[in-house]
Amino acid sequence: MSIGLITGSKRRRATSPSSSVSGRDFEDGQPSSSASSVGRKRRRTTNIPNVDPIAVCHELYNTIRDNKDDQGRMLCELFIRAPKRWNQPDYCHIVTHPIDMMKIQLKMEEYDDVDQITSDFQLLFNNAKAYYKVIYNVITNTFTYWTL
Repeated sequence: MSIGLITGSKRRRATSPSSSVSGRDFEDGQPSSSASSVGRKRRRTTNIPNVDPIAVCHELYNTIRDNKDDQGRMLCELFIRAPKRWNQPDYCHIVTHPIDMMKIQLKMEEYDDVDQITSDFQLLFNNAKAYYKVIYNVITNTFTYWTL
């Protein structure tokens, strides 16, 4: 049995006889089972704004393209175009799925979500690591031999 107390223009529910001495509906900091089943259901709201995935893809592409180092050199220079077969014939033997920034830009309207462009950038970076690691090892070995 609960008795409503009127204070001002707001109604409060009086504490039930089963609540603790302090008048709260909590015991040891935990809500009682009767208090948790009586409350209204809250509508779950998210604070995440609705974002256009195409706009995010464009922003990601522009961020990678426009990134510069401390000397002002664009870091994407190596990634703008994949090496040509006639220029670097070993590239096609090391990299099985070539991709470059120009291909990603041409595919920009085909991306439906950020995961697709992210996987293309991941492929681009993995290709560069695979190819230039081989080149780096050759250069390092050359300098090692030169110092002998």
